[in-house]
Amino acid sequence: MMLRTGRSGNVTVTSGEQLFFSHARYGFLMAQLRLALLGAPVIERGGTRATFDTRKAIALLALLAVSRREHSREHLTALFWPESGEARARSSLRRTLSVTHAAVGDALVVTREGASLDLASTACDVWDFERLAAAADPSSLEGAASLYRDDFLAGFSLRDSPEFDDWQRSMAEHLRARLGAVLGRLVEERANAAAFEEALGAARRWLTLDPLNEPAHQALVRCYAWTGQRSAALAQYRSCVRVLERELGVAPLATTTALYEDVRADRLGAPPEQPARRPERRSGLPVVERPPLLGQEPVLALLLDAWRQVGRGGRLVGVAGDAGAGKSRVVEELARRLAEDGAPVIAVRCH
Repeated sequence: MMLRTGRSGNVTVTSGEQLFFSHARYGFLMAQLRLALLGAPVIERGGTRATFDTRKAIALLALLAVSRREHSREHLTALFWPESGEARARSSLRRTLSVTHAAVGDALVVTREGASLDLASTACDVWDFERLAAAADPSSLEGAASLYRDDFLAGFSLRDSPEFDDWQRSMAEHLRARLGAVLGRLVEERANAAAFEEALGAARRWLTLDPLNEPAHQALVRCYAWTGQRSAALAQYRSCVRVLERELGVAPLATTTALYEDVRADRLGAPPEQPARRPERRSGLPVVERPPLLGQEPVLALLLDAWRQVGRGGRLVGVAGDAGAGKSRVVEELARRLAEDGAPVIAVRCH
């Protein structure tokens, strides 16, 4: 077995296949039960890989870990054995819970009503990824990106549980979108720090998530130009034009074309310098910084005011603007503040 420690403090374990576990400061290495769900699922108990004779044991643990709550026996039988009769489904659930408990120990809490995980003795890379992705500092963003080995439960599925497959697909799309946001912010942070090669690597990975992502194309054009690769920057724009025409039958945004013209005329210039930020400290704990809104405070104020005035009938507000104008950042900040006030926040994504 070979151990390698990366810049972000993550440990890479190589033994026939690569498994990625987060640094001990995230609690992953100290837990009794460890679940690596970003990629092909890997479950360990006390440092030893757990094996199961049924794929539904893995599906059960993934569901309980991601939801972080108890699920009733009725819900679990309907989810995993939708075509079986009630008696047979309950029998199958009892066996699956027994097999799973034998493999992972007391981290799986089974009651007469349902099943859950003991969160205090469990660690999951999805939890670490979500927490790090919500932070603003480059170190946390890099940690989140390095935890993402592959899509959620990559290569895993259940033949006879379409509802679970739908949930898995939805979670995979959500986490891919979160990774895209992380990489987009990493590009900005590294470019502002003049770490252009690192920004370039993040931009390339960002584009692989979605070849139709025009902001990612723009980021690559800028990074190539800032690293003196003018020909590569122009070629990246032409690649963007081709893929948009082939897949969507549309031309690039005006801002993308203007960026191309700036690179071609050698007038792009260096990235804007960001003012140094000093995090405050309270009770000895570091305050997590967030990227600046870059002039979008009035828009955020309007959105918060609209939310406060929502009546029983609800309200719909649209945020529109060119790519790179800061729409996503404003919406992220709005969602964060509403969540802090206890309001439910639901995020969806589409092309």
